[in-house]
Amino acid sequence: SSGINAEYGLLNQNVSSFIQVRGSVPVFWEQTGIQVGSHKLTITRGYELTQVAYDKHMTILKKNYGLVMILNLLANKPDSDESHLSNQFQAHQMDSIHDDVMIRNFDYHAVCKGGRTEPINALTRTSRPL
Repeated sequence: SSGINAEYGLLNQNVSSFIQVRGSVPVFWEQTGIQVGSHKLTITRGYELTQVAYDKHMTILKKNYGLVMILNLLANKPDSDESHLSNQFQAHQMDSIHDDVMIRNFDYHAVCKGGRTEPINALTRTSRPL
């Protein structure tokens, strides 16, 4: 799922707007298996090649949208494929030339169990303004 954009406007004492760009993690990876729980994730290219593509991807996002903040919603369950992909994503941002891009990790399913929404409020309060 890539290339999905949505624009939101917020009005309180100030007017602001943000655009949500939803897509796949900008790392060369593939996932096999169609049964839930049987998906096997594989990183398909070396780290250095992926870093070049990652930086190019961030350059394009910043050119198209201006300031960028990454909200990483991948699970952090230890030793899971999703956690491995999340770690790669974070490592590429740490090594990126785009040190002005903030990355926040938020494992929604782990944090908001049972329909709890309080953690979402905490997330919005602790994210620094761009």
